[in-house]
Amino acid sequence: MSFDRPYGREAQYTSIVNDPLSVGSGGYLTFEFPLAYWLEQQGCDVSYCSNSDMIAADRGSKCKAFLSVGHDEYWDIREYHNVVKMRDAGVNLLFLSGNAVCWVSPFKPSSDGRPNRVIFRGGPYGGSYRWAEERHRLHGPFPNAAPMKAT
Repeated sequence: MSFDRPYGREAQYTSIVNDPLSVGSGGYLTFEFPLAYWLEQQGCDVSYCSNSDMIAADRGSKCKAFLSVGHDEYWDIREYHNVVKMRDAGVNLLFLSGNAVCWVSPFKPSSDGRPNRVIFRGGPYGGSYRWAEERHRLHGPFPNAAPMKAT
């Protein structure tokens, strides 16, 4: 996946994940929007960020809570470490998501050199998986096998 081209997904099934009304939203309308709508309706003071925003070390340092919502499984190791720093600084973490922090997904520069524009799903953190092994065979090793084995 890359930020250098639009995100679109053709609905294949009639489940919430493949809802035709969500095409082009990156899953936001089906996963994150209901909670965002409710939080704002309740008058909560909220800020929003994406996974690529969390690569910056200070992104969430002033927050009282960090909510991972939807299907937040693709994490760059820098994102993981920054959320750990937030937790250690007293920020509350709440994971309302499926497969949170599941896949090794390093952000890489785009073809023109802009940083953090392309994300690649490697393999599961700390696990063995046939598709991960195939990706490793075809594309080489990933920089991190698991958060606890970060380089």
